[in-house]
Amino acid sequence: MRYFAYGSNLDPRQMATRCPTSSFLARALLRAHALAFTRWSPRRSCGVADIVPRADADVWGVVYELSAAEAKGLDGYEGYVHARSTNGYRRTTKTVYADGDIDAPLEVMTYEVCTPSVDPLRPSAAYLQHILDGAAHWALPAAYQRALSEIRVSDPA
Repeated sequence: MRYFAYGSNLDPRQMATRCPTSSFLARALLRAHALAFTRWSPRRSCGVADIVPRADADVWGVVYELSAAEAKGLDGYEGYVHARSTNGYRRTTKTVYADGDIDAPLEVMTYEVCTPSVDPLRPSAAYLQHILDGAAHWALPAAYQRALSEIRVSDPA
């Protein structure tokens, strides 16, 4: 299964722990969506990442190949249980573009927040660092990395 990571799962160390046999396939661009922090995580004590439709924005991430067992395990980390009425995230299918190339579409599974917060949320510095580390590791576009680094956190130094 192809999985598009855009939040803390961009961090290869986190993915190695969660899905040890997953393999990197491509850097990828999700068009007409924005990165937002719309879900409160009690475990992390901060806002966590989501993708929300927005015509004037794009989200960069990476595509991993996961086994069915790893995808099911990842569901647990993301607060998703099939057919449960109250999930943190839901699985969704999106089209992303390998290295931003419109001629290289990939159908992927990713996660969206089920019930986004109406109040603005911020990530913690530690949570955002996972995203920043992953963006740097996978060499996402410099402008996108700069935009990520400008995200305000809930616990500034």
